[in-house]
Amino acid sequence: MATTFPRSRASNENQIDSTTLMTSHTMNFATSTCVLTASILLSYLREAQTQEMSLKQRFDLEATRWEQWCELSAFDTKFQTCLDHDSFRELSRMGKDVVPLVFNRWSSTGRELPSNPLRRPPWWLLLERITNKKMVSDAEKLESIPMAVRAKTDPANVDIPSLQEQRWLKWWQSEQGAQKGTF
Repeated sequence: MATTFPRSRASNENQIDSTTLMTSHTMNFATSTCVLTASILLSYLREAQTQEMSLKQRFDLEATRWEQWCELSAFDTKFQTCLDHDSFRELSRMGKDVVPLVFNRWSSTGRELPSNPLRRPPWWLLLERITNKKMVSDAEKLESIPMAVRAKTDPANVDIPSLQEQRWLKWWQSEQGAQKGTF
């Protein structure tokens, strides 16, 4: 007659816990893998959809995303914060073909957004990036800064929004009149 020893309850609980733990770990790994795969597929899908869109559709999509980002980061007084977004980089990559779209968007959103330039997207920074033109010189940027601080100030970190806007809009009017949008 064989002797059997009943398993202790603690041993069974430990066994269940380790089985549950192993199953949980496997499920977490599987879930992570699915999330990663879905993320990759969505990025490919977005890229494919973006390629099928017209330039204006892509511009409108990215401009809206950038405007929202700028609105969310409006608390930060540095305009560079607005540039730290994928939409700004994507708009920049679209090149000179979007310059008329920028001005159309700028003039239409200018009426809807607050009159304070600090609350609007800095379209002039996008235009500088696309066209490689600067409408306000470094010397002009530093004029209002006290002499004691001027030598330590990088003009790239200084912006004069109202002057930037004024000059870009004036430039665009002259471009439209003189060359019909060719620049």
